[in-house]
Amino acid sequence: MKIIGLNTFRAHKEVIPLVGIMTLATVGCLGFCCYSMMKPDVMCSRKDNLPSWMRYSADKKQKIYTADKNWKLDERAVEVEKLRKEIGSAR
Repeated sequence: MKIIGLNTFRAHKEVIPLVGIMTLATVGCLGFCCYSMMKPDVMCSRKDNLPSWMRYSADKKQKIYTADKNWKLDERAVEVEKLRKEIGSAR
């Protein structure tokens, strides 16, 4: 039995689009499955009594990961805050 290889693609050029479409569909399907499984409302463990969406509470502070984010106000924002305090429309 001959294994499918590059020589098969050279001999049967009509198979190349079929293999390309099937590869793209498989990668898309696997990508969507991974994306769907990472959502917090997906429950994979039957042992837990509490579903994952019930673990989040409004009272508990949650950490947000941000990379390279500068949380300081820029000069323009500081000036706007000063002007708001002067006219009495501060937050």
